[in-house]
Amino acid sequence: MTRNFHLLCLLLAVSMAFPGLAAASFTKESAMQAINGAESIIREMQEMRLGVTYANDTLNEAKVLFLQERYMTAKTMAEKVAEIKATAIKISGLADAAEARLYDLSLKGYDVGAAHDLFNSGLEEFKIGNYKEAENKMNSVISLLDETEVRESVKKPGQLEQTRGQCFLIIYGSL
Repeated sequence: MTRNFHLLCLLLAVSMAFPGLAAASFTKESAMQAINGAESIIREMQEMRLGVTYANDTLNEAKVLFLQERYMTAKTMAEKVAEIKATAIKISGLADAAEARLYDLSLKGYDVGAAHDLFNSGLEEFKIGNYKEAENKMNSVISLLDETEVRESVKKPGQLEQTRGQCFLIIYGSL
């Protein structure tokens, strides 16, 4: 017990005499923990079949910063891998929703060719880990499908007459 106490006192004295040394050691350790965590996240992403190119590039940059002894920046960079994973999961959900809409509208006989091509392009971006571009394309797919649904529903015979009849009933009913 006395030995541990003396060791603790010595460590405290050294950290007071050289505060930068203790901080650098702590920062180095936390940067290494963040890098190890990022590697684990990338393995999870691979198991989920998410593209990891961007995440790997970010991790490699964190490792270079670590070797340059820029520990705080390395830690911050490694922690971005978790954000990349969250973005990938979000876009995966967006892609699932877009795919379901494509399927539904194609079953209705709507022309979804342009949206389908854009969807495939977005999937390619997603697969290589270009999540920002994939997200933009998936959002564009959904907007294009919204426009297609409005345009195609107006083309359906009887739809316009039904809408006019509903408007007449609403107006007549409110008098």
